[in-house]
Amino acid sequence: MLEYLYEEMTELSLTASGRRVLRDAPEPIQAKLIRAINALGKDDQQALDRLLKLMLGGVSGLDPTPSLFFED
Repeated sequence: MLEYLYEEMTELSLTASGRRVLRDAPEPIQAKLIRAINALGKDDQQALDRLLKLMLGGVSGLDPTPSLFFED
């Protein structure tokens, strides 16, 4: 399966104007969340994991298996 995915990859590059826009763009929320979670102690990370699983378990139709952000 991964072999098929790699065959479908396309390389993109930014223009100078695009690089300026990206440089001035706000930091993605995903990066902020990852940094905040990494700043938690091990016990707090485990508690967060447990609570998020409980919360997701109560939402019908959601798969609690983690995936990449914006992954279809």
